[in-house]
Amino acid sequence: MWITIVALVLAAAGFVWGRIRADIVALITLLILTLSGINSSVSCLSFNSIK
Repeated sequence: MWITIVALVLAAAGFVWGRIRADIVALITLLILTLSGINSSVSCLSFNSIK
C-alpha cells in the first residue's frame, strides 16, 4: 500500500511541477507500479476495460 501512495504522491508532484510532460509522468508511474508488482503487465497493457 505504501508503494501505491508514494507513486501517487510522486505523480502528483510531477504533474504540479510541470517540467516533465504529463504523459511521461504517467508512464513513469505505471512503470513503478508494474515493477513493484502492484499492476501486472497484462492489465497495464489491456484495453478491454475501456469502453
